[in-house]
Amino acid sequence: MGRHIDRPAPGRDADRAEPPGTSASDDGWTAELRAACGCSALLLGLLLVIDMGSGRLTGLRALLWVALAVLLFVVLVPPR
Repeated sequence: MGRHIDRPAPGRDADRAEPPGTSASDDGWTAELRAACGCSALLLGLLLVIDMGSGRLTGLRALLWVALAVLLFVVLVPPR
């Protein structure tokens, strides 16, 4: 997606140059993290609203819905 690899040019900024190799950056990581948060929060909100509307929401069921939303977040969060 928004991945960019910078390679230092030889002789350019030699006094401040990084060690030989490559440095990588992912410009879209924060957007993907926000999307993962949004999806899991939306799922949690919908599950709680539907369960409250049916009148069957208990503390244990709410805890299970939170665990499901956290699991979705862990699956969707992009690696750094």
